[in-house]
Amino acid sequence: MTARNFNVVGVAAGMLSLLVAAPASAGFGDGIRLGSGEGVLHPFVEVGASFDSNVYTTDTGSQGDLVLHVRPGLKVDVPGDMIAIDARAAIERVQYLGLGDSSPKISSWWGDAGLRLSINPKGRVAFELREAFRRSNQAQALSLATPAIANYNMLSATVPFMPGGGALVFALGGDWAVEAYEPLAGSGFCADTANLANDPSCDSAVLKKLGYSDLQGRGSVIWKFLPRTQATFDAGYSKRIPSDSTYSPDIGTLRLVAGLSGLVTTQFGATIRAGYGRTSGTNADYGTFLTTVEAEWIPVAEASLKAGYSHGIGTEPGALYAVYSMHRLSADAQYKVARRYTAKLSARYDMIAYQVTGNDTTANLLSVEPSIEAEVARWLHADVGYTLTQRTTDYGLPGAEPSTFDYTRHVVFLKASVIY
Repeated sequence: MTARNFNVVGVAAGMLSLLVAAPASAGFGDGIRLGSGEGVLHPFVEVGASFDSNVYTTDTGSQGDLVLHVRPGLKVDVPGDMIAIDARAAIERVQYLGLGDSSPKISSWWGDAGLRLSINPKGRVAFELREAFRRSNQAQALSLATPAIANYNMLSATVPFMPGGGALVFALGGDWAVEAYEPLAGSGFCADTANLANDPSCDSAVLKKLGYSDLQGRGSVIWKFLPRTQATFDAGYSKRIPSDSTYSPDIGTLRLVAGLSGLVTTQFGATIRAGYGRTSGTNADYGTFLTTVEAEWIPVAEASLKAGYSHGIGTEPGALYAVYSMHRLSADAQYKVARRYTAKLSARYDMIAYQVTGNDTTANLLSVEPSIEAEVARWLHADVGYTLTQRTTDYGLPGAEPSTFDYTRHVVFLKASVIY
């Protein structure tokens, strides 16, 4: 499982629609021209192999396996002053080779797609539609007691309005996210039967009922002043509606955030944002401060170092874990050598506390990933890296702690991308 992202408000909401479908952050080849216009179709294929030391993310009965990934897809770019389209879609076969006792059973088809449609993007009034879909075992929720396949979809619409020369931007928008879960290999995995009574997500039939819809309305004001500096104010209200209210409550979330971002010097940039967030729902009324502090240093064009801290709130499936707060520390560094090779290091440390009456559970999640990216050619990229994920939990509920709440996972990966 990966470190989670907070729900956000503002003009940037919906960026997942492009990130989720990107082929290994690579550049693109010449592509195939679409008619006589400027539209270009880019076929691509991504092939990878990895060793996963803990395919079920559990501390009991952990199993390692070799995993093969094959991900073909298409990217479409249609630039234009009045209408611009950026769309990507890929299907992925994930095959476990069977070093673990039952790991071949969780081999599966994954997929992702993204669309960004911009109408009059340079005009005084514009419209932007973003759509994102992802099917994988990277569930948004960390509270599930069993590994699961997650089908996640987000639709976002934003209307920015620039009354003057562009220094002041107003934006109104909305987001609709849907996530549904299904068990790995058709049945849930729990390392011991005590968890079946302790956590409903260990029951395959119940797991399918933990899905939700999340509706959000948002507004933003951006004031650009000085070179590459801006002040922002974001406001948003979201409502999480469970698929089955027997297992999850309705949760409303209000967020108000203001901040500044820009260049302090030619080599140093910073972002400071602060505000207030509050949730409301059955046994889940909670309010707290929201903040983001980030700094980036670019000593030379080939290198950068970024560090950050954030505190926010989020929602999850299940009545016992409906609301959480999280402190996050993050760091990212990269250095490019000979214009072809980029060494990267990223680290995240999340401190999570569930804010539900009767649940004092806290969890810490560490993720560290060093990697090297090589641009063999403009159309051929290769990546090699290692990911450490470690979760520790101080369980605050009666009964046995779910086996997926404490684990260590090592993944070594190698992948190559060909983009025409």
